[in-house]
Amino acid sequence: MSFNSLTPGAAKKSGEIAKPHYDPRALLNPKAAAQRAATDAAAAKEDADIDADTPVGMGSMIERMHKIDKREDQPHKKRKTASDGDNANDAKAGNSAFHGGKGGVIGEYMKEKRMEGQGKMGPVVTEAVDLTNDNDDDDDIVITGENDASRNANRQVCLGKLSSRINMDKVPHPSQKSSAFQGTKDMWPAIKVSLKKQPGPDAVILVHDCEYMLCGRVDYTAAGTLSQMLVGAGITGFRIHGFIEPRKRAKESHPGDSVSQAHALSIYVYAKMASADKIGDFLKRRGLMLFHPNIVEKGIEIYNPHYPKASLYKPIRFGRNTDSTFVSRTTEEVRLDVQNMFDTLTKTESMPEMEPVALIKTPLLDHQKQALHFMSKRERDDDWRGDDSVSSSIWTVKYKDNGQRTWVNVITGNEQKTRPESVLGGILADVMGLGKTLSVLTLLCGSLDEAAIFHENRPRHSTIERNSRATLVICPKSVVTNWGEQIAAHVEDNKLSVCYYLGTGRTQDVDELARYDVVVTTYTTAAFEFQRKQRNALQKINWFRIVLDEAHTIRNPSTTAAKACFALTAQRRWALTGTPVQNRLDDLGALMAFLKIKPFDNPQAFVQFILAPCKDGDPEIIPKLRLLVASVTLRRNKDRVDLPPREEITDGLDFDEEERNLYEAFAQDSRQKLSGKDTHKINYANVLRSISRLRLICVHGAELL
Repeated sequence: MSFNSLTPGAAKKSGEIAKPHYDPRALLNPKAAAQRAATDAAAAKEDADIDADTPVGMGSMIERMHKIDKREDQPHKKRKTASDGDNANDAKAGNSAFHGGKGGVIGEYMKEKRMEGQGKMGPVVTEAVDLTNDNDDDDDIVITGENDASRNANRQVCLGKLSSRINMDKVPHPSQKSSAFQGTKDMWPAIKVSLKKQPGPDAVILVHDCEYMLCGRVDYTAAGTLSQMLVGAGITGFRIHGFIEPRKRAKESHPGDSVSQAHALSIYVYAKMASADKIGDFLKRRGLMLFHPNIVEKGIEIYNPHYPKASLYKPIRFGRNTDSTFVSRTTEEVRLDVQNMFDTLTKTESMPEMEPVALIKTPLLDHQKQALHFMSKRERDDDWRGDDSVSSSIWTVKYKDNGQRTWVNVITGNEQKTRPESVLGGILADVMGLGKTLSVLTLLCGSLDEAAIFHENRPRHSTIERNSRATLVICPKSVVTNWGEQIAAHVEDNKLSVCYYLGTGRTQDVDELARYDVVVTTYTTAAFEFQRKQRNALQKINWFRIVLDEAHTIRNPSTTAAKACFALTAQRRWALTGTPVQNRLDDLGALMAFLKIKPFDNPQAFVQFILAPCKDGDPEIIPKLRLLVASVTLRRNKDRVDLPPREEITDGLDFDEEERNLYEAFAQDSRQKLSGKDTHKINYANVLRSISRLRLICVHGAELL
């Protein structure tokens, strides 16, 4: 077999080889050959362009192959077609991967494989990276994109979550995505719904499920406020969507069935960063608090205007391709949630008032009259009415199919066949300066007749020697004298008998203590007597009422003082504190243990039903906790009550002769210690100590010694 090495021109001259019936360039690039659209006439013209006198040789052949002898013979610029768009984009993006051929079956196959590989690797990062740092540590690499989201006031942020209710007309459809949780046979899953304002002037927000079926309406309390915000959504970027929280599934219940029920609805609020603070103020004035969200849209930052110090962060994401993000809450965020829940418990303007008895000589302010009504109502055994309906209780009555009556705890879901014991008392959590002591004295004076009747009855427990008409006040030592001063200032003279159960000479006579109207002691005294092996007088008496002043003192239930308070017996119990949750949610558990609110007085039950769900971010726990706390707590801030204007009086006092001599003696001693010394050798801690000591002498005089 032999090969002819003649060039195409030489072959044509010699006539030894016939003209081929194909274009050889199609072997190298079929697309280019097709785009040339060579016809027979064009091919003939091209052959005619070849000079017959062109010398034969390797160099000439290479020149003709690259067509450098004639400009018009250079290849035409390839036109970009739709099928080539992806390749062009890859080239612009600087993709250095091997692309394969640009045409034919092999090229298309390699293109498909290349796109499939890019889908697995994820999107290409296009932000610029600052590599000017000499440190090789990867942590020092900084993203330096020009469009910094934190500086863009128009970016969308998640403001938080509102707790509301849906008045459901039809059972909504759960998500049909294969990855979505479909619930169980007894429970519906959390269902995402869209919220749209009904056209027209009415403040109605319609709820549609994933099948665009109208399934209900948002509770009117939240709908009235949110409707106003949706009107200006074009400017503020305000938008909302909701989640119907998990609920029990009724038998033979199917999506689309007609119902008439109310269920918990979490409303997630989004808006422009520039409008976040104004929207937060508006919602707070309307009594709607934004809690930290459990789920946010992918790529959205969280900025809660009600918690500005704990906001403006990117949530932790789990999974690459998820559309939503789970947010885990810290202990501080849980504490802020609970604290703000306390601040919005009761709307002051909707509370009734109650006038005090004649024994109180100080006129009460409106918020103190409201406190008197709340406390008097809490001490009445009317949590259960004659028709077995519930009034301000965490229990509800349920009848089984056989007609048997049971009581169900709406927070834990537990049911029992016997009526729960009523809790007489609660938490007065007004901030400092609103007159909690005066409110308690007013309640005490209004119940003297009931206390006398209680005193005459025999105790039910064998370990209790007798009932006492007294209200036992347990407080820190620093405020003992304050109770005596408050009684003298607000109660008619000689109308209340007071005993101070203090010191080494305190009486242990149970009958004597039972005759007083008020018995004042300290946490230290109660703890000391609790540690004694023999039962003390405080434990032998069934008190008419126990009041813990500065009740956050027992926030740690493992302390002796807390155990001493838990062990005391009383018909009514009150906790006074301006900070019911001081450091963490466990503080509230101690107050529940003192108030004997079952089952939450058990530490294990409080952890199971309250503490653990809060830390795990359970979306249902804040509404449940709000129900629990609101049933026994009254809290007002100073900005929510009508207080008289503040009046400041400065009155200078002079020392008497004895006080003057004492002050001068300490002042002279301080001067001698500091005089004659080099300023560089003076211990300034001693200077501050001397000044502090002189101030204490001015305030306390000889009592300081």
